[in-house]
Amino acid sequence: MQYRLLSLLSEVEKAVRAGQEALGGPPLDSSRMVNFHSGLARIQLRTVAPAGTEPRGYIQLQHFALADGRACVRAGMGWHGVDLRRSVEIFAAPDVNWTTEAQRVAEAWLDGPGPSSEPADRALAASG
Repeated sequence: MQYRLLSLLSEVEKAVRAGQEALGGPPLDSSRMVNFHSGLARIQLRTVAPAGTEPRGYIQLQHFALADGRACVRAGMGWHGVDLRRSVEIFAAPDVNWTTEAQRVAEAWLDGPGPSSEPADRALAASG
């Protein structure tokens, strides 16, 4: 499952860019960080403006094993200037479609904080 972390992050990034373009928003710039040892991958997203780039937010993927041994990826996301965080869980299964799951994460980020969002301090406490 660890090897999927970077490819899943790439799929999420591609879906976010396509969604941003479909919404008629400004182009996005991004930077990535991946730590396979800790099972984390993160993408920082910025809008490209004539005067430079402006931060938009991030999506962080965290890979871990559940108590029953199944693999799970938690996609945590946040937006610049908003003190709310949101997460989407992906449970690995033989029939999981990773492209569809990446699209689901991208749509959640593009939708912004919603009813399932929680304050940043509570989200951080829950993740330990």
